[in-house]
Amino acid sequence: MAKVSDSVLGNISGKIGPVVVYTRKGESIVREHVIPKDPQTPAQLAQRMKLTLANSGLKPLKNHINVGYKGTDITYRKLVGVVMREYIVGDYPNLCIDYSRVIVSKGKMKLPMYASAELENKTNSVNISWDTQIPSNSKQGKANDLVVIVCFNEKLLESCTASKTAKREEGFVSVALPKYWKTDDVHFWLYLTSNFAQNRSDSLYIKI
Repeated sequence: MAKVSDSVLGNISGKIGPVVVYTRKGESIVREHVIPKDPQTPAQLAQRMKLTLANSGLKPLKNHINVGYKGTDITYRKLVGVVMREYIVGDYPNLCIDYSRVIVSKGKMKLPMYASAELENKTNSVNISWDTQIPSNSKQGKANDLVVIVCFNEKLLESCTASKTAKREEGFVSVALPKYWKTDDVHFWLYLTSNFAQNRSDSLYIKI
């Protein structure tokens, strides 16, 4: 590293041939330009692929996640980190997100014990059913809680929401999907809200 008088270089900064010039504490510094090493080891490549997968795979769900985690200390960026570290399965380069482990909503309301989905081929809609039972002494669930269904097409990276279309006590809702969606590529989550969406449950993953 060399220091050069400002009277020589003036306001020059940046890369000049094989050297880089910058200013520090009022002095111009000249250093040899060194290209950073990028060995691209399998571990590094796998880590980069995981980051790319987590970012691209969750981006279509970002709005749903921001709503579903509202009021919690978990941000969308934190969830991306969790997905990258814990929810990506397979061996490089055959990596993919295990969407069955992704949670799109967090809350204290009581979830149904189970939910199932069946395809209606003629209309390309999905019929979703769930358990309606609530313990009589439960303070975290009511019959008129609203059901929210989040739909996500993994292949097309598109999502949609069916909300305020059914109540917990009804135990059933039919969700129309875009006609160009193939249901083999679609994931569903169900969660419940109440009190103008101020209260929520965790999400429950559903797959046809």
